[in-house]
Amino acid sequence: MSDSSRGSGRWLTLRAIALGVALMPLLVAWNYHIEVVFYCFATYAAPFFNVVVFLFVLALANQGLLRWAPRLALNGGELLVVYAMLSLQGALCSHNMMEILITMLPHPWRFARPENNWAQLFIQRLPQWALISDPRVFEDYYLGNSTFWTAEHLRGWVRPAFVWSSFTTVLLLTMLCLTHVLRRRWIEHERLSYPVLQLPLALVQRPGELFGQRMLWAGFATAGLLSLVAGLHEIVPAVPDVPIGRHGMDAYFGVPPWTALRGMRWAIYPWAIGIAFLMPLDLSISCSVFYFLYCAERVFGSYTGLSRAGGFPWAYDQAFGAYLGLLVMGLWVGRDHFGRVLRTAWHWWHAPLDDDDRAYRRAVWGAVLGIAALVWFACELGMTWVVALLFFLLYFALATTITRIRAEMGFPTHDMHEMAPPQTFVRLLTPQAFGAGNLVGFTCLFWFNRTYASHPMPHLLEGYKMSAELRDSGRRLTWGLVVAAVVAPWFVFLIVPHFYYRYGSATGNVNIWGTQFGMQAWGMLEAWLKAPRRFDPAHWMASVAGFSIALLLGAARVRLIGWPLHPLSYAIANSWGVEQLWFCLILASTIKLLMLRYGGLPLYRRWIPFFLGLPLGDFVFGSFWNFVGIYFGFHPYDFWPGLIK
Repeated sequence: MSDSSRGSGRWLTLRAIALGVALMPLLVAWNYHIEVVFYCFATYAAPFFNVVVFLFVLALANQGLLRWAPRLALNGGELLVVYAMLSLQGALCSHNMMEILITMLPHPWRFARPENNWAQLFIQRLPQWALISDPRVFEDYYLGNSTFWTAEHLRGWVRPAFVWSSFTTVLLLTMLCLTHVLRRRWIEHERLSYPVLQLPLALVQRPGELFGQRMLWAGFATAGLLSLVAGLHEIVPAVPDVPIGRHGMDAYFGVPPWTALRGMRWAIYPWAIGIAFLMPLDLSISCSVFYFLYCAERVFGSYTGLSRAGGFPWAYDQAFGAYLGLLVMGLWVGRDHFGRVLRTAWHWWHAPLDDDDRAYRRAVWGAVLGIAALVWFACELGMTWVVALLFFLLYFALATTITRIRAEMGFPTHDMHEMAPPQTFVRLLTPQAFGAGNLVGFTCLFWFNRTYASHPMPHLLEGYKMSAELRDSGRRLTWGLVVAAVVAPWFVFLIVPHFYYRYGSATGNVNIWGTQFGMQAWGMLEAWLKAPRRFDPAHWMASVAGFSIALLLGAARVRLIGWPLHPLSYAIANSWGVEQLWFCLILASTIKLLMLRYGGLPLYRRWIPFFLGLPLGDFVFGSFWNFVGIYFGFHPYDFWPGLIK
């Protein structure tokens, strides 16, 4: 390669990274308004719809540049860098990560009351260097009609912002190192399907060809028209409604034991139908089967009284065991690869054989150093080093499993409520087994362990999958992700408090999550410290059962030809995401099954652009309603997940 071409490559990398950084604050502001002010959660399903809309607009504009100013046009690798950086920013500024953190920081001092006894119970144990305890700083944050940009407010936020931004950067870079260990095995050797990537990959890889597909625009128009009518119905009730969104089913479950199914709902989301159509058929069908088996367990528990007496069916424990079973199976299948990686890293004094060995060595030792730094930080919060180490080992084990689910199955929502290390440790043992210091540490780290619906690690691996499809080395993408890992947390700390000081975290200008996240976290600590629990072996038994069932299902798929049930589907069957999308899975699976049965692969492939157009149209018109609501200052149609009708 000549010097000029190398310089050009550096310029293209800088241009893409600069564009990604420029768009990241806009994404933070967008996420804040729809997730905190409205009730539309861009980050509860992958791919994030607002990031796809950014990519769609860039791809459209790029087609114009290719025609009129080709030297200014972006190539596929640059579009990929921008998309990956925005996906990482979206994962951080979400209802599952840093939006929770911001609301937690001043909460204990603002809501300490004589009746909850927080002052005597735990406030004296809190790490004030990581939180905000000065009323002069946080009072306007809760009341609103103020500004973040005063010397007093900024002084109060700068230290927590530095502490938690640095922690978040280390967390993300550790995930990036682990991703480098996984990428070759899961992308090149096993060649997993990555269904959620098909739309963004098409926008990056072949936008001109995609935009020339009539079937794409037919799907786009179908979803867009439904979204447009649904949004108009929200404003003008005289406009007929359309049956998209969530619909409650409580009226069908009025008497015991069927009351156990109250809260169940059916939903139609065009975007979810489009993604489910691209999922492997056995996985989507078995996901529906396991969801109904879970519902049957609930009814059985209500009928026998086991649900009230013993906590049957211990769904969280079953799912937790199943996730660990999936992790063990994935490591076992790739044992040769992972063994070579570890041997290469361990024998650090030997000269590496090739570039792959050097990359593996850097990745493994980077992950080790990252975990060591995170453990040190947790110890500073009050945790013991043994508990902190177990905490982060389990966290990254679950992160790896989630990444596998997204890569192989493509189910867009993987929330994993109540299965993170803090809740799992306390459930399997007891709160008093850990002591007050560890419980305080668990609570301070609650913000990225409440739910994993927007976990960053799958987005990292998916970026490298897209890079592989573009025949790119991934080096440019790595630099973009490193820059995003450094600057993204700071954008959250600069923009989210700005809007909270304007609207007020404890006012009617925002939804309940302005204070509810803090109440969940610190109220959980209050319950742990006030109410000691008895050790319950049923949680262990359910976890072991889930682990064993997952292994049996995996063995059956290997040994029995045509075995339809997949352990991935069993693991997520009880999740919030499946409860919202089971009907979409059934619709998409039925359509796909009929197409393959009567038209074969040619018919299925002919209709793929239509089903890519469904999420694209839903995302674009759903975003249109977002902006209408933000601009005119009213609550618009929330297309995902939306209020229950």
